[in-house]
Amino acid sequence: MCCMKYSVRLDERRRPVLHGEVNVEWPSTLNRVEDICEMLNTLFDLNHQADEYKYLIAIDATMHVKGIFEVGHGGLRRVAVCIRSIFRDALLVDADQIIVAHNHPSGDPTPSDSDIFIARKIKAVGNLLGLPVVEQLIIAGDGFYSFSRVELAKQLEADMNKEIGAKHEHKSKTPQTVKRIRRNKPRISSKPCGMSGKEDVPVGARNAGGDNLYTHVANCKNCAKIHLFTS
Repeated sequence: MCCMKYSVRLDERRRPVLHGEVNVEWPSTLNRVEDICEMLNTLFDLNHQADEYKYLIAIDATMHVKGIFEVGHGGLRRVAVCIRSIFRDALLVDADQIIVAHNHPSGDPTPSDSDIFIARKIKAVGNLLGLPVVEQLIIAGDGFYSFSRVELAKQLEADMNKEIGAKHEHKSKTPQTVKRIRRNKPRISSKPCGMSGKEDVPVGARNAGGDNLYTHVANCKNCAKIHLFTS
């Protein structure tokens, strides 16, 4: 796979145009986070840089690289980046999706508050433009921090907690529901079973002619059935 590192320059009409700097061969597509880290560390020695650098990797729908851009160069602790420039460069090579990565010279890949804020803004702009940000990485020494993996883990945890909460809620409601069904739909029999312990309650059910159909019910405590008696 051929990878071109580009910079963006102005032509004689002061319009941004691509300028190819380095053309390198890379043997595989970027299907894993580890593949991205390996490429950046091999081509640009990113995990050994003394300053912070931010790179844009423009890719197509099959995760093949269409272009690589250095979009930021900072100091020891931070790197300034223009979000507008990131998406301008990606559109110049007609990217389908993008990857953004930078390094931490400290060796600790944990994102700072500023890293998280910028990562959220980049993702939001990508969603708005229809240019998905499939991965944002922080590379430090032999380790890395993947925003997409952390986001996926949090989403899975939230879905799991939601499912567990729904199961508990269903279990807590089930006994009341069953009890209500049994109360509203009692078993009815016209034959008594000894009638010991019965409780007689008047009933006002009437037939089509307006006459009392039943005058009493016997709620039998022995068989939990309701026995009906005609007047």
